[in-house]
Amino acid sequence: MANQKYKKIIVYYANKQYFFNNETELGAFFIKQLYQHGDLFFSDRNVYTAPIFNLTPESIPVVAVLHSTHIKNIDALDSSPFKNVYKAMFENLSRYRAIIVSTEQQKLDVEKRINHTIPVVNIPVGYSETIDTPVQTLDQHSVKLISVARYSPEKQLHQQIELVKRLVPYVPKVELHMYGFGSESKKLNELIQKYGLENHVYLRGFLSNLDQEYSDAYLSLITSNMEGFSLALLESLAHGVPVISYDIKYGPGELITSDFNGYLITKNDEDALFDKVKYVIDHPEVQQRLSKGSLAKAQQYSKASLIKQWNQFVRLI
Repeated sequence: MANQKYKKIIVYYANKQYFFNNETELGAFFIKQLYQHGDLFFSDRNVYTAPIFNLTPESIPVVAVLHSTHIKNIDALDSSPFKNVYKAMFENLSRYRAIIVSTEQQKLDVEKRINHTIPVVNIPVGYSETIDTPVQTLDQHSVKLISVARYSPEKQLHQQIELVKRLVPYVPKVELHMYGFGSESKKLNELIQKYGLENHVYLRGFLSNLDQEYSDAYLSLITSNMEGFSLALLESLAHGVPVISYDIKYGPGELITSDFNGYLITKNDEDALFDKVKYVIDHPEVQQRLSKGSLAKAQQYSKASLIKQWNQFVRLI
């Protein structure tokens, strides 16, 4: 039976028999039975939920939530096809009361792309619990750089390993600790071995709590091609760890103010990345100033602020 495809789905509910051609129709039936006046649904995993909501009556209010960039080619905002995970939603915009994104820049880009067909609202995907911990200085035994990201191609973590290779002759005690998991683990390990960086670059894997790791970190790095918001960036700032990141859509441009709590670098400019990281390592007083700025920025993303934004949004809908 496990390998056989079903022809129909039959549901016995409230003394009636219902027939469905597929699980999407079944899901729509479930939503209709679940709905009560005053309810509001969020399509949070659009690749699965949007096709279901598209089959429900428009009297059932639904809000779509975007957790990443919405198009396949972030460098072609006006013409790139929508990502497959969001296609069903964007092709049926009239079915949704609003779209929620995590940054102001993505809000503006989506509004332009859909010609303001429905409201687009910016509500950050997370909040900060500021942890005022001492940040490592160059008086310690090493200069610890950290990276919190999946080991996947779009994170371009190989560029961080290349960075350390260039730093070692100038900063022999530099270390890069990379926290995450993913398909690129083997390739990254091979690159570390190729450059003989086993004592400088460490793939630490996934850790559920990074408080201790942030407590002695000097800088945090982001070399991604794109982001939706970057909770890792906000977490780093909340621990007082400055971030040097590529200026990508979306997230870093709103969370980082250059020379205040980190630096924004033109995407894939590895020379500029090296220069700025080395500059901050060479100037501990700059790192300390950026650390204070990081804590200040994180306070703008407080739990109270996020609750206020959600309350305002729900009242409007």
